[in-house]
Amino acid sequence: MAALNLTIGNKTALYFAVLDPVTQAADPFVVPSTVAITTSALFASAATTIAVTALPGPIPAGTAIKLTTVSPAASVTVYTSAPSASGATALTVLPTSAGLGTAATGSYVPKLLLQGGTTSSPQITSQNTETKVYGQELTYADGAITSASWMVDYTSNFLPSDPAFYRLTYAAQYAVSGVAGYLWFYYPPSAGKTLGQGMAGVVQLESFSATAPADGIVTVTTKFLGRGTPVLTPEVA
Repeated sequence: MAALNLTIGNKTALYFAVLDPVTQAADPFVVPSTVAITTSALFASAATTIAVTALPGPIPAGTAIKLTTVSPAASVTVYTSAPSASGATALTVLPTSAGLGTAATGSYVPKLLLQGGTTSSPQITSQNTETKVYGQELTYADGAITSASWMVDYTSNFLPSDPAFYRLTYAAQYAVSGVAGYLWFYYPPSAGKTLGQGMAGVVQLESFSATAPADGIVTVTTKFLGRGTPVLTPEVA
């Protein structure tokens, strides 16, 4: 038998979005997409509300958004503290670190890459129910899979300033309040492919722990618990 010839492709990749309540409750569920943001008024340092033109889509709480001006060139990263619905004309944020004196633009990107991952372990657990029929002689057991669940264990190294670290921390802290996220998981692609096979779906975070040693690198360990049926995604050329 010939030896298995494995060609190493790109690394495993995970992307994560916090879900706003409207998106989370929608039936049918629609995967969130990028939302462009344009401020409609100036804001000063320590502002907690930022006026914007009507949003083309919803934006959740618990995410960092970089707002940038062209002239003069400046930028401020804001952190949403409450969700904004599609069509809303304001963002509710934590007190800003600085203000912007001219109109600014930015975008909310749901599918944010979790950089620095070291290990991840997708698992699908099935519940088997054996069936036995009266009147039959001794035989092999039959049965059926009556339920299933899925999850992904994840360990990663982050810089404290990484917006993905902020998202994960927020989703873990407020999971008890019903906050959920959306996870995209991709295995390494084979030769000639740009994106590997994977799965995606609504998740909540469980058992979140962060270790912060003196070197400034934060090591995070958590579990993404699947909610509902995951979506199987094939490889992409």
